[in-house]
Amino acid sequence: MGRYRYSLVRCVPEPRTGEFINVGAIAGSSDEGDWATRQIENLRRATKLCGDAELGAVLEFIAAATRKIAEAEDSFFPLPDTWLDDMALERRNVVQLSEPQLAVGKSADEVLDRVFARQLIDPARSSLTFVSKSKLLARVRSQLRKQILPTQVLERPTLAVGSHITANVDYAFGTDHAVQLTQAWSFQKETVDDVATDVKAWGYALERLREGGISRLQGAEKSMTLSSEVPIDVIIAVPVTARQQEVFEEAQEVFSALKVTTYSEEQAATLVDCVAELLAA
Repeated sequence: MGRYRYSLVRCVPEPRTGEFINVGAIAGSSDEGDWATRQIENLRRATKLCGDAELGAVLEFIAAATRKIAEAEDSFFPLPDTWLDDMALERRNVVQLSEPQLAVGKSADEVLDRVFARQLIDPARSSLTFVSKSKLLARVRSQLRKQILPTQVLERPTLAVGSHITANVDYAFGTDHAVQLTQAWSFQKETVDDVATDVKAWGYALERLREGGISRLQGAEKSMTLSSEVPIDVIIAVPVTARQQEVFEEAQEVFSALKVTTYSEEQAATLVDCVAELLAA
């Protein structure tokens, strides 16, 4: 169970009077790397209080917040908890957010389920709880802080193979020479076609590495050398839909060719234990 923060998203057609209607909610946690938005399905009651322009502004705000979350999930850095607080302070016009509150839950979607059931009229149906790449990385990062020195971790370096092939790597471990590479892949996405493309592109670069191409890892502050036999681990969120399973099976072919070790999301601690052993050797 994680600690989450949430805010209700309100439409306030006339800020001077303070009359409002709750249209949606945002919940998330930086530590869990897990954020979600949701809006009511039936806008009929909202249209009685809010005009088209006012309601449209609120819906566009929720859409923009959803895009921001999606962008963060595809990057290395999770949204900070202060993101919600900052929006709550800034939004004082037609679009307003309630003061962020704390909640405990297994996921942001579970928190939104409870928020909608208790605080919003005409709630949306509960959605599948998907584990994002950001949440996978947050789990690994939490374990790294317990065992691995920051000087032995290179976050989000670029792997360069030969003169023209590059790929982003989530983690490289070592001092001057990499003893392991680790990548996170979530197959629990509404649209997984981009994951299929990304895995193949990543796999192509790593395959060239395995073939002995001259390679180097370059981070923001330092670089590392690496050998063609460097261990490669992946941590994954397993698929839950038929399409996700298809993409996962394609990815498994790439993993098999690279001889990677695969860990599930619950095995983040085991993965880091193995890294610690390699670093101590």
